[in-house]
Amino acid sequence: MKLKLIKGLAWLALTGLLAALSRWDAGFLVFPVFGENLRISPGLALVPLLGIGFGPLAGTMGALAGGYLAQVWVPQTAFAGEWTFAGAALTALICGLLVKRNWIGAFLAGMPAVVLWLVLSRGLPAAVFTLVFVTNLLVTTVLAGIFGTDFMGGPGPLYRLVGYLLVVWSGLSGGLLALAGLSAGYYTLPEYMWDGVALYQFLRFLFQFSGLALIPVWLGRMVIPRFFRREGDRLFPDRDNPVTGILNGLRRSFKK
Repeated sequence: MKLKLIKGLAWLALTGLLAALSRWDAGFLVFPVFGENLRISPGLALVPLLGIGFGPLAGTMGALAGGYLAQVWVPQTAFAGEWTFAGAALTALICGLLVKRNWIGAFLAGMPAVVLWLVLSRGLPAAVFTLVFVTNLLVTTVLAGIFGTDFMGGPGPLYRLVGYLLVVWSGLSGGLLALAGLSAGYYTLPEYMWDGVALYQFLRFLFQFSGLALIPVWLGRMVIPRFFRREGDRLFPDRDNPVTGILNGLRRSFKK
């Protein structure tokens, strides 16, 4: 089967799955989402894979389409207001640029999130929140750009996994800062909560969700490709892979 066709079908499947998973709750209680009858969809964990697997353009379009469809289908997933899906798009864009080794572009792509936060959080006593999250975005983008892309082509699976984690962490840092800014402009909440509750909740969510988002990246970039071999612009099952052999044997047994 041609590689372009496979990638197109995979893009449609991931975009649709991102929207479909909005029917469920990922179980993350993040300020200011909890107590507002809103929820975070587990489909958001697929957003970094869209950027890493399909690049900054197609990945961002997939995140935009899937995120927007999720909000239309399940309005409770718009936990930062009507532009919540923009945070997903920014995450995919940063991840896609980093995979292309364009860490300066990824750095510049994260700047709108910083500006959005600074504008919408104006008047809030959130100096510590601002310092921690802006610094985190800048540091993780530089680390992912310098080390992450090299690690992704490293000699062993652990190196590659660490490289992907740095890219995922950087992308989610940008998307989460944008969502924090949207939340600051969307909710009317006690001011003191931003430097206390919000800092702890958003940081915990960043660490936990980075681990969750790494699972589909690991499957899509490190596990599934092992069952195929590429010849020119076509992709074929790798018959030398023992698991592929077992699956082919089971498929033949059902045909008999």
